[in-house]
Amino acid sequence: MSDTKIYRVAPREQDISSPHLLSRFITPSIKLFCQVLVETGGGVFAGIFPPIGNRSEALVLWTSRKTGTALGCLLSQLSAELVRKKLHDSDSLFEAEQEKSAIPAAKGETVRFVVFVV
Repeated sequence: MSDTKIYRVAPREQDISSPHLLSRFITPSIKLFCQVLVETGGGVFAGIFPPIGNRSEALVLWTSRKTGTALGCLLSQLSAELVRKKLHDSDSLFEAEQEKSAIPAAKGETVRFVVFVV
């Protein structure tokens, strides 16, 4: 039996201490951790969008249980408190826009708006 060890080495142009490098390697345990944080904050976990192009960090995505609005944040910024705050802001804005709407909803029908909270 061989005592060969395999090591993963980051490309030279990247600093391995960078939190952005971590998001390039999304493991099942990182995905589960993100799901727990999102659900603890009150959201519905939608997934992790990997880094592409000039964006060097993955995005964690979730939806509002109340309005169905899609929200997200950078992997390094994710916390249950952030999820809770973004959901509150988004739901409040959604309700305000729905009240101002000139389009009345028919009985039992829901009027949906696309709301972006940055």
